[in-house]
Amino acid sequence: MKYLIIGILLLPIFFWAFQHKKWYLYLTFALYGILPDACAFEISTSLPLITVSRILIVILMIAVLSKKGRGISLSLPKTIVVYIISNIIISCVNLSYGIKEVNWIFILIFEQFLLVVLVYNLIDTGAEFYKCLDFMIAGCIVLAVIGVLQSIFDYDVATVLNWVTPRGVVKIENRMGMIRAYATFNALSYGCYCSFMSLLIWHRYEISKKHIYIVAFLINFLALLFTMSRSSLLSFGIIISVLILHKKKKFVMPFFRYIPLCLIGMIFILLIYPSILHALSETIKSIFNTLGLNFELSSEFGSNAFNGSYSRMRQWSVIIPMLMEGAFLFGYGYNGFENGLAHYYNFKLNQWHVAKELDVGFVAFLISSGLIGLISYIWLLIYIFITALKKERNHKSKSFYNITLYVIPMLFFLEFTSSFSVRHLEWLYFSLFFVYFKKIDRSSEYEFS
Repeated sequence: MKYLIIGILLLPIFFWAFQHKKWYLYLTFALYGILPDACAFEISTSLPLITVSRILIVILMIAVLSKKGRGISLSLPKTIVVYIISNIIISCVNLSYGIKEVNWIFILIFEQFLLVVLVYNLIDTGAEFYKCLDFMIAGCIVLAVIGVLQSIFDYDVATVLNWVTPRGVVKIENRMGMIRAYATFNALSYGCYCSFMSLLIWHRYEISKKHIYIVAFLINFLALLFTMSRSSLLSFGIIISVLILHKKKKFVMPFFRYIPLCLIGMIFILLIYPSILHALSETIKSIFNTLGLNFELSSEFGSNAFNGSYSRMRQWSVIIPMLMEGAFLFGYGYNGFENGLAHYYNFKLNQWHVAKELDVGFVAFLISSGLIGLISYIWLLIYIFITALKKERNHKSKSFYNITLYVIPMLFFLEFTSSFSVRHLEWLYFSLFFVYFKKIDRSSEYEFS
């Protein structure tokens, strides 16, 4: 049954992609950001997995080489080159921490730098640019359906995508007696994914005015609710509120006609899962508690009901032992906290604890690559934001630059309050931005919507 459902979800994407000459490009944008790392072939535990995502990059490489040969363009902003080179150097310094550094170097070169280069050389027109965005949204809807099935029916169809045993533990969390939607990641990462994609889906609607994107936005938002990720919901709420203040009626009006459909959907879900309203309301109250309010929550919510912000902030105390151990500049190596090297201070118990898990993206990056690596990443985000800000002044409000002015702050919120570990999605977005900046900006993109 699981194979049948996955087939129903994915086969339309394949069929749609194969109708286009650059099917390999569109399949990459649909699948690269949603497939788990365990959707792979394993040669040896000491070697990187041959993931389907990496196979897609190889196919892109073959396409670029056959299309352009030696005429491949490497015209990328210096900021991204500095980010890649600085992190490779840091990994070379940290090779003593283990084989994971080799894997991180491979990711930097193959899954990040090479991805941007290949996408830049394959997208030539505004039509292709927005078609890539459409396939990203299609992949997003697939994940939303998987996530909703996990939460409402406790039925995980994504397990059929795990061709090898996952090297990391897939943490399935229960909150208020309800499984948190985690799609092919975990609840925290999937919440970040949904928040991030909501902005790209809204941008696609702005360009086309097709209401299918409003439906996609609502389905994605439903999946976000089911993750019950307070940090992602808070980030979504803040950025969308700013978007509403800026867009006003342009943002709100398209949703009005779908209010009856939403009410019918809510009634249907409540009939299947009556306790879901209570679970979601407790999550929302907990969000307000992290902001300083004092709602009384159910004892079933968990020990972190009132201390969401505290649990995040105390993780920054890892800086102190890193300074004392001389690891502040270069970190403890890729995912260094998994080696038990990072420690945070519990101010309530007045003692240090080994950081077995990290919920703050910036802290995770600091532990892995140190201050130098963290600065290179933050500067990359700032560069994209500043570039978009400068360019947006000369463009209509519907440009990709405009939505980037919301996407980058969203990323900052998610990295500060959560752990944005869906790097494949992030680098697909970076690739699109650089293509838009270097190519699509010079054409009339509104002709291709």
